[in-house]
Amino acid sequence: HNFDPSQGDSPHSEVDRSASGIGDVILRTKYRILSDDEEHPGFAVVGRIKLPTGNADDLLGTGETDILGLMVLSKSFGDFTPHLNLGYEVSTDSELSNLRYVVGFDHALLSTLTVALDFLGRWEPAGDGIGDHVVDAAAGFKWNPVGDAIVSAVVQVPVNRNEGIRPDLIWTLGVEIPF
Repeated sequence: HNFDPSQGDSPHSEVDRSASGIGDVILRTKYRILSDDEEHPGFAVVGRIKLPTGNADDLLGTGETDILGLMVLSKSFGDFTPHLNLGYEVSTDSELSNLRYVVGFDHALLSTLTVALDFLGRWEPAGDGIGDHVVDAAAGFKWNPVGDAIVSAVVQVPVNRNEGIRPDLIWTLGVEIPF
């Protein structure tokens, strides 16, 4: 977007507002069809439905229903496991329907520490020319300090920074404790 001050268009705007409440609800399932073995890679399918239960005007949801189908392939070579995810997401807003892909690997450095690198992509064939093919890189680790507990950290950065409006860095920290 080019801002034209003579038209009253400004690159700066401020709003002091807050909202809270339930966002969109996501229902997800995964089914393993083949286990990774010496003859073939592991193969699974993922299904996801996003229901527009959040208020889009308050930025608590998108206002669209999305259905995603995804195939997942992975093959272990000792401690190194490359993977490929490929699928298509259909949205009630046809301009938002898109091809999704993830290419990357996990590598177990120790029995309690795994590192990962992924390239995540989303391509909107019917897009408007702004952010139609977004590619990000994500790097992180999972650490198992004790028992079944998992500590994870991931950073995600844009690969093609000029495609759409995106943050320079997204970070995630997580702790999983099964009970």
